[in-house]
Parts: sequence; structure tokens; C-alpha cells
Amino acid sequence: MSNLPTMTPEQREENRKKAVAARIERSEILAKLKAGEVKLTEVLAMPIMKRVRLMNVIYSIPGIGKVSAARIMTELKIPAQKRVKGLGAKQRERLFERLALVHSAQGVL
Repeated sequence: MSNLPTMTPEQREENRKKAVAARIERSEILAKLKAGEVKLTEVLAMPIMKRVRLMNVIYSIPGIGKVSAARIMTELKIPAQKRVKGLGAKQRERLFERLALVHSAQGVL
């Protein structure tokens, strides 16, 4: 038997709309990061971004693609499935140090 609450169709539709709005907002934030309109530190501090995979955030940084993002994650020994909320203080520090080497002049951090 499931522990999920029973929802009315109206409640289900309302929750679906909230989820779609959250996904759109997260994708807009990642697009702003890609365009250089927001800094990585700001993105990582946003509560709505806590559920996003760190890999997606890293490859949204200008000049870093999926392959480079995977390489960075491997170098830092951060699992590919790690989400922003699960990033530890030391991992965050190492990530900023590693990205500073690549993007020091761009003001991404």
C-alpha cells in the first residue's frame, strides 16, 4: 500500500502547474548563467536551484560543455548525480578553485 496522499484532480493539476513553473524558472536561471548575467555563487545560493544536478549547473557556465563539466566533476571526485543541495563546503571550495583557473578573467564566479 502506498503512503502517498490521495489528491483530487484539481490538486494534482495545481501541483503539476507548480512543478512546470519551477522547471521553467530553473532553466531561465541556467540560461542567465550561460549568458553571464548571474554569477555561479548566486545560482548556488538560490533555494530553487537546490534540486538541480551540479553537472547541469557547471555546463551552463560559459565556455564549459558537457565533456568539460564531466571532467571537472571527475577531477574533484564529485559524483555525477550530485545535486546542488548535497554539495559539501570542501567540495564547493574545490569547485570554485578549479573554476577560477579557467574563468578568472570572465567574472563567472
